[in-house]
Amino acid sequence: MEILVLKEKIESLNPKVHSSLIRTLMVEYNRLISEGQASTSPPVVIEDPFTEMFEKAVQEINKHYIEEVVDHIETFHPELSQKTNEAEGELNEVWKRGLQGKATLEEFQEVLYQWLNLNLGGIEIYSRDHKKEEAHRNEE
Repeated sequence: MEILVLKEKIESLNPKVHSSLIRTLMVEYNRLISEGQASTSPPVVIEDPFTEMFEKAVQEINKHYIEEVVDHIETFHPELSQKTNEAEGELNEVWKRGLQGKATLEEFQEVLYQWLNLNLGGIEIYSRDHKKEEAHRNEE
């Protein structure tokens, strides 16, 4: 992946949902820039087989995502919010280790699926809670 493309992908992430991931990727991006791989240099290709897997997971989340989910889960289901944030942190670490050749695609995929399922679970819980709330309002 070209360094400028990496920057664009980082900037395209939703900061409300992926703040930890953005921070980790920006640290890596800034490290690459400081090593002299600035945009004036010829394009630098970063081997990152994890990106495609991650992008597919984000696309799956985006198919179902509702803007209020994160706030709702943080407020009414803090344990799920914490688990999701921890999984994202672990995903960041495995991704970073993978880029350094210290983690396998299988390790990344396992953590990615955990993170994906927690996010989809949060969306499902929000939808269920929202339907209950609407039903309660209609009864009044």
